Formats: sequence, structure tokens, C-alpha cells
Amino acid sequence: MATTWPAVALAAALMTAGCADAECDSGVVGLELVDRTFTAEVYSRGDLYVWPLGLAFDAGGALTVSNALGPTVVRRPTNLLRVDAGGTPSPLVEGLVGPSFLRWAPPGAFGGDLYVSILNSPDSHILRVAADGSAVVEFAPLDFPGRIAFGQGGAFGDLLYTTNFSAAVSANVLVRIDDLGTVGPFPVEEEGLARDGFGALVFGRGGSLGNDLWIATSLPPSTVYRVDAEGNATGFETGLEVRALAAPGPDSPFADFLYILTKRGGDTTIDRMAADGTITSFATGLGTAEDLIFGPDERLYVSNPMPEPRILRIRPCE
Repeated sequence: MATTWPAVALAAALMTAGCADAECDSGVVGLELVDRTFTAEVYSRGDLYVWPLGLAFDAGGALTVSNALGPTVVRRPTNLLRVDAGGTPSPLVEGLVGPSFLRWAPPGAFGGDLYVSILNSPDSHILRVAADGSAVVEFAPLDFPGRIAFGQGGAFGDLLYTTNFSAAVSANVLVRIDDLGTVGPFPVEEEGLARDGFGALVFGRGGSLGNDLWIATSLPPSTVYRVDAEGNATGFETGLEVRALAAPGPDSPFADFLYILTKRGGDTTIDRMAADGTITSFATGLGTAEDLIFGPDERLYVSNPMPEPRILRIRPCE
């Protein structure tokens, strides 16, 4: 005999079903997404990966990964991998020593090429790689380059911004490099940054993050600063050990937060920070992670060498 649902009970059941549809499991064993409206999946894995580090997307939407082949930080044998739309990696450039972090330049003065920070003391520099990997040249000499970001236009221009360890002040300083490889300082009027050094950096892509430069101090606990094109900085104390920063587009389902890759003891987590400095937890249980970036599909990609070398992708529940 069919069961007749009282009207109130039926409405409650429908509301519960609707809530369940809006949430989903993390999708990756061990990873917990605090915001249950997002899920995760392994986007790319395979025998080519040893220790995936930096991530960057080219103009065609293909992911590039710097992949370390040894355990040391400096003078580490590394290759560059290109990942197709199905998540399959293939070699782009092999036989390099010291590549860590990378960014594809926008079309224009920098040629749409790939720029890579090379940590190979005493021969550290920024490397320029042609889109097909055929030409690899030293672009700009630096003492100890870090993460790379390209200006989003306006007063920042389209220059390359990166950090560089300065022996004179025993800290990372912020520099900008033009399309000819000429290196110059970018002065920031903030004593804390000068004292603790510059670490992870990313440009906002609109919305509440604006097009300002967001940068974290290299010494934990990190302070995240919002820096305008005049070098004026507003700091937000995080209490975190910041490893990397990522900024979504203004129409992204991740929008209006800065995403922070954080080292917490033996784990790596993702936190998100609102423009007013409010921080909330987004994901835990990553194990070891090195970088994160938003792709052209506005999904969040994470290089995750442990518990197994792979690239994760975080997206809204469907």
C-alpha cells in the first residue's frame, strides 16, 4: 500500500534533499573541505611526477608543472611538464637544474613565454622558455628568486614581479623586471615587510581584492599585505605560515577571497581571507602541498607531492 506523506513532512523531506544536493564529499581520501559546497578530485598523476612544485597556465589553458627529481631545494634536477586537458603529463623541457616557481606571461612585450625562477646558487636567475619548449634562455640574473607574478596593467604595468634574497639586508626584497630583463626595486613603505622579507605574492583579479598586489612575509607567522601601485601597504596579521597565495576572478564561485596555502606542522591546509583580513578554514589534510593557482576554468589547482605526487583540482559540487 502506498504511503501518504503529510504535507509538512513532505516539505521537510524536499528541503533536506535540496540541501543534500548543494553539498558533497571531498572526493579525495584524507582531504577535508570545510565548505561542503566544494569537492576535489585528482586532476593529474603518473610516473613522470616525482615532486610537483610550481603551477602555471598558458594562454591556451594548458597547465605547466615544475617537477623536481631530487630532494634538495637548491641545485635540484628538475624538468617542466605540460599537462593536457585530460590530465596527462608530458615533458616540455628536461635537464634543468633548480626550477621552482613559474608563470606564463600575457601576450605583449613578454611574448607570452614561460618565465621560471631558477634556484641554482651562484647561478640563480629568471629563465625564459618558449611556448613549445624549444628555446630556453637566461632572462634576468638574480641572487635567489622566488615566486613570480605579472602586473595586471594600470599603474603596475605588465612588468614581472618577483622576490629576490638580498644578502645586504638578509631578507627577500621585491623587484620588478621589464621585458628587456632590466631589474629594479619596487619600494614598499612598510617596515614589517622590510624586516621579515617578501614571500608568496599574487595580483588580485578584480572584485573585493582589486588589482592590487597581495604579498605575505616570508618569516612565520606571516602577515599578508595589500600593496597598491604607489607602494602603500595595509597589513593583516594571519598567525599562519604562508606558502602560496591564489586569487580567483571576480565572477568565480571562489570569488571575494584570497586563498592561502598554509603549512601547519606535518600538514598543509588552505585558508581563505576576505578583503578585510577575516580568515576562515577552507581545506585540511593535504599532507604536503607546494603551490596553488586558479585555472582559466576558475577551478583551484594544487600541487600535492605527498601522500603521492599528483595535482588536485577543487571545484564546486555539481
